[in-house]
Amino acid sequence: MSKAPSFQFYPSDWLSAPEVRRISPMARGIWIDLLCFMWKENEQGKLTCTIVELSRMTGATLEEAIHFLREAQKHELCDLKISGDVTNGHTEVTLVNRRMHSEWKERESARLRKQKQRKSQGCPVASHTEVTSYSSSSSSTSKTEKTEEPPIPPVGVEGGESLPPLSDSDSEPEQFFDPEDIPSLEFEQFFDAYPKQVDKAKAWNAWRKLGRVKPGLASLQAAILEQSQSDQWTRDHGRYIPSPAKWLAERKWLDKLSPAPTSPAAGQTSDADWKRYAGSCVKEQTL
Repeated sequence: MSKAPSFQFYPSDWLSAPEVRRISPMARGIWIDLLCFMWKENEQGKLTCTIVELSRMTGATLEEAIHFLREAQKHELCDLKISGDVTNGHTEVTLVNRRMHSEWKERESARLRKQKQRKSQGCPVASHTEVTSYSSSSSSTSKTEKTEEPPIPPVGVEGGESLPPLSDSDSEPEQFFDPEDIPSLEFEQFFDAYPKQVDKAKAWNAWRKLGRVKPGLASLQAAILEQSQSDQWTRDHGRYIPSPAKWLAERKWLDKLSPAPTSPAAGQTSDADWKRYAGSCVKEQTL
């Protein structure tokens, strides 16, 4: 599998991430260089080197490299492991960018699932020479041996769980963990705020499809609160409230709905409001 020539970079995230804004401009310069080196690693998002090597890679002095590591550790810029004295240039350090490494693990999980499906269907498995970075088999192994031997899954971040090994004797259904099957915390907060909590799986799919097109959680919750007081959403005990999946897919947070009719006692209603209010009272009495 050929490596993509670039990785996604979100300027808004870079300019607004608290952990990035807290470090010094010098540290941010070192960090952006390290992100590029992490992308070139076989296990993308994870870089292991000595402090001297880090300073040479980024063009920083040894003192600047040490200062960067202290800032990164203090402000939790990344997952950082230092194996010894930080003032010793030969001390080994491991840096993990959480987003980049997580996306790499998802791609590896998808690749292994696809490989297993091809094998179970009797399709030829892609040559391991394309993924020698993630396999322990040598390049001299024959093609027949490669299709018969199960691939060795990549190891995750230190302290985390590794992917389960594959076996020809597996009779169980697919056991790989798919991160996209687990709704995010932001989606859960949206779903809890929505008055009609149905078709959660469809709503999660609609949420993922919108991606970065949708506004922030606070804006969505504000739209839900405003529309909850509308005529459409309060009529017939919420009968006309759209499902959360439809509300997201059709971007109904942009809708401006008519407010619910006020009580006649308020004295500020129009003729149309009087008719709607009277009609709703009659319906409630006949239920």
